[in-house]
Amino acid sequence: MGKTLGKCIPVAVRLMMVLCAMVVGSQDGKNERDANIQSPFSNYTSHAPFRINSNAEFASMATSEGWAGDGAYGNPYIIENYNINGTGVGYCIFIGNVTSFFTVHGCYLHHASGNSATYARNSGMYLYLTKNGTLNDNNVSLCSNVGIYLLNSNNDTVYNNAIWSNAFGIALESSSGNNIMNCTAALNQQGIYLYYNAAPWSDNNTIQNNTLFFNSDGLRFYKNCKNNLVRGNDVYNNSYGINLVNSPVSNTLYHNNFRNNTIQASDTGTNTWDNGYPSGGNYWDNYNGTDVMSGPNQDLSGSDGIGDTPYLVSGGFNKDRYPIGIFQNVLIFQVQSPYPGFRIINCDSFESSIQIANSSLLNSTGDFKIDSINSGWLSNIFLSPQNLLGTWKFRVFGKLNTYNAHGYLYSIVKKNVSGEKLFTTNYDDEDIVNFTSFHCFYWDYSVINKTLLPANDRLLIELWIHVSSVLLNCNITHTYDYSNVTQTSGPHDAWKCQGGFDSNLVEFSNVEYSEISCIDSISIDNSQFFRFKVKIDEVPTTVNFISLLCNGTYGICNVDPWGALEIHAWNTVTGIWDLINNWYTGWGQSGIFVANITYNCSNYISGGYLLWGMLNWNAGSTDYIAINITQIYGNAPTFSFAFDNNATPSTVEYSLSNTSFTNYKIPVVAGWSFISSPLINGYLVLPNALLDCDGDTTWDRLQWYDPFDATNYWKQYNTGWASTLNDLTTVNRTMGVWINITTVGDGFLNLTGLNSTFTSIPLHTGWNMVGYPSLNTTTTVAVAFWGTGATMVEAFDANATYHTKVVGPNYIMKPGEGYWVYVPADTVWVVDW
Repeated sequence: MGKTLGKCIPVAVRLMMVLCAMVVGSQDGKNERDANIQSPFSNYTSHAPFRINSNAEFASMATSEGWAGDGAYGNPYIIENYNINGTGVGYCIFIGNVTSFFTVHGCYLHHASGNSATYARNSGMYLYLTKNGTLNDNNVSLCSNVGIYLLNSNNDTVYNNAIWSNAFGIALESSSGNNIMNCTAALNQQGIYLYYNAAPWSDNNTIQNNTLFFNSDGLRFYKNCKNNLVRGNDVYNNSYGINLVNSPVSNTLYHNNFRNNTIQASDTGTNTWDNGYPSGGNYWDNYNGTDVMSGPNQDLSGSDGIGDTPYLVSGGFNKDRYPIGIFQNVLIFQVQSPYPGFRIINCDSFESSIQIANSSLLNSTGDFKIDSINSGWLSNIFLSPQNLLGTWKFRVFGKLNTYNAHGYLYSIVKKNVSGEKLFTTNYDDEDIVNFTSFHCFYWDYSVINKTLLPANDRLLIELWIHVSSVLLNCNITHTYDYSNVTQTSGPHDAWKCQGGFDSNLVEFSNVEYSEISCIDSISIDNSQFFRFKVKIDEVPTTVNFISLLCNGTYGICNVDPWGALEIHAWNTVTGIWDLINNWYTGWGQSGIFVANITYNCSNYISGGYLLWGMLNWNAGSTDYIAINITQIYGNAPTFSFAFDNNATPSTVEYSLSNTSFTNYKIPVVAGWSFISSPLINGYLVLPNALLDCDGDTTWDRLQWYDPFDATNYWKQYNTGWASTLNDLTTVNRTMGVWINITTVGDGFLNLTGLNSTFTSIPLHTGWNMVGYPSLNTTTTVAVAFWGTGATMVEAFDANATYHTKVVGPNYIMKPGEGYWVYVPADTVWVVDW
């Protein structure tokens, strides 16, 4: 640590104690780490370049080297975990004139140079006249000609390889029937190259699910290459995404993603750029068409996720008839599941009927997930890193099954691989209590900070309800009268029917509307029916008591010795007026008359209305009428989410953009290094946050000093320990960390992320272990820590006793370094350069 007064004992001793503890702890977890965590690149054995030129030579060398297998189908020779430098030899591994089955796995092949002869070609991995070969999980780089070269080789498989900084990444010359899958080719002249100089051609190869970026040509076909299938590749940031030169023909290319290439694609031959309808073609990030039509001819109404007009491919007359993906900024909630416990979005067309997902019982205040059976809704895989910056729009159709819960909808969006939360939206502004029929809840959320979804990850979208109050085991009575109803055709309509029920309807006048809710009486003629249509808010199935009442007189005519009053309600099931209650007496009676409906209440409510009335057989009057609707809430409600149908197209309109990621190489040494990430990483959770992008530099332990946790200053992560023993679980750009490098590889920990433009780091009184979240290489210590009151700064020195040294005010800050900083008082360090 350097012999700094006030730091030497409390910090240096703690560091030594933790280092020792970690060494001891790692012994306990060694077997588990080796079995489950260790990278395939972490256990290289240095080996000289070698050449095999027949089945007999392969068998002989397998015996002498101790390679597994015998070359038979089902028991291939296995060559693995070699570190081979091809400098001056021209190849790392040459295998030719072989029909035996073999696998080359987990090797680091590099710097093939100095020999361009036929058997060398300055290639990392060279297959000549082979078949039945498999090349997987290899890192092939820095070769002066070709990373992986297949010449006159057929039916070989190349997958999961990292190919970078070669002249040609993967080259197939006069080779057919091969599979090139899940490889990453970057920083080459050609990422993948198919060509021929003489027959046979390079035909019937499958090139799929590869990632091609920062090449001159991501994929290049030259001359008569035909019947090759190119699909599912992510092609971005190349000069040419795909370049078909000198008229290759009859190749099929679809479901590829073209992003930010100078020229997306060029084709001088005659090839097919889609898979027909409805499978579709390719995603082009510069496509500017629309999607309002559908069908094979895009002449039917309704969008289908396919562009209405073709995408024209440069270089000739080829076109992608069914461009896809420009409309992937809308995710449609659907029902299919890619694997148990999840649903997926945007996987097919709408269902013929509405699909329903329910919440659990909303039996208390708090937060409840919609679709409680499943873990969430998954998007398709994004092959390249995505920045979520921008406005997200949620459209969710749903309803509450009763009126006894108040709450608001919101969403949580996560990374699927790690489960880390990306963001939580605000609440919708509509209370669910108001909607017991399907309603579209709509809210926006703006992601204002750089929020990253890593490559090869999915969005995991969860819908939630925040319940603010709920009523259980209680009665609620809602009274409807004509207060404030003073106009004809009001929310509660009223008519006079001379002759009973529905005959000769005359709507109340405005004056009568105002009188019906006060003491003023309205005369009722003999045999006149007053009919009332009242708007009801309750869900019919939740109503268990209806009280119909009027205040007035009846039977005051002296012509007949009796009078009569009847209260009726319209039964929507039977289609007749039901007599609910009646009064037959002598001379006129006055008072409040009540008729109660106590069973099958839902039969009298339809379309949100209840129809009822009062019939007087002699002259009478009324001055007030009303309805009391009572609901008994005995059970907790649920919220139903409707999706996957044209009537309820619940969607998320998202904002994603292919990010301009930066690669940064942090120098490290074998053993302990003191580093920090200057970038905003797509991952925070360990170990992903600090995995080497090249795969050739590995580590097994981390530690970080947390000055704000007096009960546990030193936190650590060990790949060999059970997760419960690790108290350091995340790492970000604000933190300097000690990292134990187990395999140095190229001498760098290569990280990928976004440039950081503003970071604030809280500093606690005393020593702090911080990162340097900037790529600026001209800032001095004095300038960097100005305003913090810092009195001492230390940086990494592999040769010092405690691996750190004191740096003066003129020391230039370096991206990737970690720093010890001493401040006399709590403060905040702002890095905005």
